[in-house]
Amino acid sequence: MDFFYKKKYGIFSDKYQLIPAPNFMLRRNAILDAILDLKPGKLIEIGFGTGICTYEFFLRGYECIGYELEHKSIKFADGLFNADGDKKIDFRGKIFESDYGSFDYVAVFEVLEHIENDDILIKEWSKLLKDAGKLIISVPAKQKYYSFLDKVSGHVRRYEKDDLIKLLHSSGFEVEKLLCYGFPLSNILTIPLNYFYRRPQYNKVKHLDNEEKTLASGHLRIKDYKYRKIVPFSIVYIFSLIQRLFYNTNLGLGYVVIAKKRQ
Repeated sequence: MDFFYKKKYGIFSDKYQLIPAPNFMLRRNAILDAILDLKPGKLIEIGFGTGICTYEFFLRGYECIGYELEHKSIKFADGLFNADGDKKIDFRGKIFESDYGSFDYVAVFEVLEHIENDDILIKEWSKLLKDAGKLIISVPAKQKYYSFLDKVSGHVRRYEKDDLIKLLHSSGFEVEKLLCYGFPLSNILTIPLNYFYRRPQYNKVKHLDNEEKTLASGHLRIKDYKYRKIVPFSIVYIFSLIQRLFYNTNLGLGYVVIAKKRQ
């Protein structure tokens, strides 16, 4: 196996240059908190990137499929999680006719903010769900915090809480749970990350359009690898526990939402 798994922190792999970033750890633990009461079922993750979140669901007993448009990501995730020849997770670049109406859950993390017509996309995802199936999403919060991180990643927007709830409702969903995560650590890291690190990165890719930035953003993890080696993981984990105190506030910089498909 070319990676090792730590329950508190997630996936580590020297071969694939994967080390959890602080904001990723906060989001990952918020997602795991949000799904704690869900019964495992058939799940598809849209835009799985590295496949790490898909694997987290697999470990918890879900039957998982990962869908991704970028071939490099499919190859990456297959190499990481299916390298032993046992295809634990079906990572692929196609949606088949048989997929429609067959899933208990559709999971989409840090994707919606890249899409101009987000309402159309949510309605398309809805078609994949069974009656009363659930959408599990994460998005960046609050447009006033739109920054170089958003620009370098190809984000169209950040979301206001009320706007996100209205968007999901108008797209045929009822919000069952909404966690605002990240506070206070994400807020503390915002200025140094954006102005001393992401700003220089943005200057290198600002000539790209949003779609190209979106594709490139998945590979920022490689560039970040040497910096993530010095992350004090135990301290970040403590902050992932502290953020639980603020899930029901609107202080953090990201939202995790579970929404049920209306019948």
